[in-house]
Amino acid sequence: MTTFTSKVPDTITTWVASGFAVNNKSGLGVPATRAELKAFQPFFVSLNLPYSVRRGEQLGLKVTVFNYLDVDINNVLVELEENRDLLSVSYHISTNEAELINPPEPPRLSKTISVTANSGTTVVFAVTPRTVGQIAIKVKARSSVATDAVERQLLVVSEGRAVDYTQNVFIQMDQSNQSYKQSLSLILPSDVIKDSCRATVSVIGDLMGSTLNNPEQLVRMPYGCGEQNAASTAPNIFVRQYLDATKQLTFDLKSKTNKYMTTGYQRQLNYRHDDGSYSAFDGKDTSGSLWLTAFVVKLYALACEFVTIDSQQVILSTEWIAEQQFSSGAFPTVGILIQTYMKGDLDGETANTAFVLISLIEVKNASNIDAAPAVDAAITKAQSYLQEKLTSTIRHYTICIMAYALALSKSSMTSQAITKLKSIATVDGGVMYWKETGGSSRKRSNDDFFYYPYHAPSAEIEMTGYGLLAIMQTGDISGGLPATKWLSKQRNSLGGWSSTQDTCVALQALANFATAVHSGSGYLNIQLTSDVDLDFSHLFSVDSDNALVLQQAEVPVGGNLSLNVNGSGTALLRLLMRLLWRTAFLHVVAQNRLTSW
Repeated sequence: MTTFTSKVPDTITTWVASGFAVNNKSGLGVPATRAELKAFQPFFVSLNLPYSVRRGEQLGLKVTVFNYLDVDINNVLVELEENRDLLSVSYHISTNEAELINPPEPPRLSKTISVTANSGTTVVFAVTPRTVGQIAIKVKARSSVATDAVERQLLVVSEGRAVDYTQNVFIQMDQSNQSYKQSLSLILPSDVIKDSCRATVSVIGDLMGSTLNNPEQLVRMPYGCGEQNAASTAPNIFVRQYLDATKQLTFDLKSKTNKYMTTGYQRQLNYRHDDGSYSAFDGKDTSGSLWLTAFVVKLYALACEFVTIDSQQVILSTEWIAEQQFSSGAFPTVGILIQTYMKGDLDGETANTAFVLISLIEVKNASNIDAAPAVDAAITKAQSYLQEKLTSTIRHYTICIMAYALALSKSSMTSQAITKLKSIATVDGGVMYWKETGGSSRKRSNDDFFYYPYHAPSAEIEMTGYGLLAIMQTGDISGGLPATKWLSKQRNSLGGWSSTQDTCVALQALANFATAVHSGSGYLNIQLTSDVDLDFSHLFSVDSDNALVLQQAEVPVGGNLSLNVNGSGTALLRLLMRLLWRTAFLHVVAQNRLTSW
């Protein structure tokens, strides 16, 4: 007989013991019953903590003392152990937060309670965490009858609002200009939480690289109603077009884009009316939406090169579009668009006509779709209408989309449209973009941390996308470069822009430009140095072998970062600063959690 001795943890738990035996004669033997032992502690203390709290926030530490004895216990002393990482809320927290940094003394908190038999009593200690990270909270309960203690970890996170701040630099070097320098500001605002900022610089040798390194953000499964499904299908098509044209398509992205385009197409058919039009909810809508139908057939025309699209369905849809056209050649607003943000800043009969004309031309140019006979007539009438309106149109958004429509349709007035387009462009510091008449131009302020880069409204992104598409239709790559630089600077940390429609237009424009300039060769050296950390230096090397590899390095914050570029080729550099922004004084924020104790 053998005896094993083990200490049972003091939690209320049932422990089960079993066993088996093996010998040469009878083989395997298993007992018919199992032994059970219920571990039970009649007097214990429990500490209830939230998952996390913010530094400087008032917190009510709930401590419950349980008494499962048959007698009442009086004069139970419950104590919170001294901890310099905590402040008692009885201390005054001044607006300069001096007491958070140098508290007068650790809190000594205790309360005396009575706990009746077979019940529990809860007390609350009001404290304020003063450090970030894991804080050990230890509580004791002592009486003449029994004693217990418990220790738990409290997660404390920084106060403030999380903010991402990005700067983008599009680098293009050729044989005639092989040296380039620029300085990026990493000077922090006064209201940033101390030690909360982290900055990284990423470099990729492909203009579309940030998109391709965040495929889950743009290359993704379509979803939602008829409008949302179309919008989420579009980026898959534009990314696929670019990868195909530049011979950078991987097996994984080919499989994903094929799957997502096919799924998007099949789901879109659920929102198709019998007359060929499309709307958000099919049968629940009395009429199809002209804007959505035009957008959908454009996507079909672009996607048919990669997946199977039923040409007869496209013909029926384009015939319905042609039927909506006025005798003047204009296309009115027909049907309801629920997600109005999808069409961006498109408003008015002229802009609507340009949008529909672009879609019809995409259908006509599609190699795997037979356009309806009515499409040619509708294109001719719409083109004539826009040509008549070109001189009198003053709204900048309309001029941008009109210029692209006329250039795409190879209008005889393309040159005139491009001239007017460039005349209304804003050119500043080597970049070019479009904004509406009277649009405000932000000026640099010493206190304006988010001035640079100028994160433009969605309408300006969309206008510049159309402007770049129009210029690229003429083959003017150098003329499109300033607009490309500006669009690249407006990208967020995920590789997209502000909204659904501006991302679609800007992504198509950049893919168009990137396809035109992609050479697959070149070599760049990008040297980083800092004026706050003189020992810091980092070198990025970009060539054809690692053009799609995202290279990253953490950089010092608080000063200026210098870029020194040599070589030839293209690259996109992005500075990402992630910080916590103070939104209120701690003594105000502290009122959020604890109201009484």
